[in-house]
Amino acid sequence: MNKLTNKQKKFISNIAKGMNGTKAVMNAYGISNPRIAAVISSQNLRKLNIKQALRPYLERSDIGLDTALRPIGLALKAKIVLNDQELDDLDTQLKASEMALKLLLGSDYRPKTVG
Repeated sequence: MNKLTNKQKKFISNIAKGMNGTKAVMNAYGISNPRIAAVISSQNLRKLNIKQALRPYLERSDIGLDTALRPIGLALKAKIVLNDQELDDLDTQLKASEMALKLLLGSDYRPKTVG
């Protein structure tokens, strides 16, 4: 496993304290641009050594895969009521489907465009 840099350690500590990824990077790396910080956060959260270092914090906070997937499962079955008729909420269902595919196939999943 690759060793963590001091900045990565501080990033992990910030996440464990409840900061979102962007703020954690801004604090740990001394970056003021939130867009750049969001990119670095996304890159960090894909790194195996950082994922492994975060796992104990997630387990202690009782956040697991089931907790993360439960809202997606509900959204896959989303309904709307229109003129007293219950219909599938296709927009919500499609967004949930895309999230599920990203989780199952990896963060590099990109839907194909039609047309």
